[in-house]
Amino acid sequence: MSTKIYDAYALKDEYNLFTLNDFLVKLRKDVTELCEQKIFDRIVRKTLYYYNFKQLHGNSVVESMIRQTDNDDQRNQSEIWKHILANEWNSVYINTYFRQLESITDTRKFTCNFRAKLQLIPINDKILVMFFGDPEIRNYLESTNYFVDYHYQNQCDRPENISESEWNRRCKDWDKAIGPDYIPSHHGWSVDLFDADNSLPVFSPENNKKYQLNFPEIDSCVKSLRETLTSISKVPGYPGDTTRYSQWETFMQSDEYRKWVAESDELIKSKCNFITTKDEFIKLLRTI
Repeated sequence: MSTKIYDAYALKDEYNLFTLNDFLVKLRKDVTELCEQKIFDRIVRKTLYYYNFKQLHGNSVVESMIRQTDNDDQRNQSEIWKHILANEWNSVYINTYFRQLESITDTRKFTCNFRAKLQLIPINDKILVMFFGDPEIRNYLESTNYFVDYHYQNQCDRPENISESEWNRRCKDWDKAIGPDYIPSHHGWSVDLFDADNSLPVFSPENNKKYQLNFPEIDSCVKSLRETLTSISKVPGYPGDTTRYSQWETFMQSDEYRKWVAESDELIKSKCNFITTKDEFIKLLRTI
């Protein structure tokens, strides 16, 4: 039977039910703060994207965006564009805040919902753990020193840094933990580390003391704005609507494309006043 068990760990310490509960309560608190900071970052980044978009494209393109989103499915987005047109940046921020909270509870938007679930499965001498969710949260968990790697798979050679006896022990332990059906949810118990459905963090940039006010790198802002420019269609060799990766790769390696990128970046930087400090951001939100 083919076995692949990734993002798999063993708890480093020994726990009884009481100490395990205390550990999970603390871990849930830490992960919740991490997720809320990520949400706050997205709200700030999106608000500034709208601000920079208007600086670059002007009112006429914003008015076009209002018309394009003036339908039942995109009504909330249309309202945001109307606030952008009126320079009501505090309303843009607030509406973006609620849109982000809505997106993290929408299971159809997998990349936005901050899934973070542990499946804990006790065996005779250890507690095995499987993680399902956001890679950034996984990286955080691996940095906490609470877990040791305990992955296993039998489709490839054993890693050089793991002894044969250790590899065989992992095989037997996972057989005990999730066999014979090998469906993790049928064994042990699951723990949600972030409860998106019941999370309503308050992100007030002016009075915020809990979260850092992080700003996107200017190069990142320029790249996202460059993707909104229609002038790329006039670059010689532009692949059009094709989805073939090879054609796009060839185009993006061409001198014509590189020249367009350089000229576009210069245009964007000449039109946009990028906000990079808290005082500037607060001043923007106070604009009437």
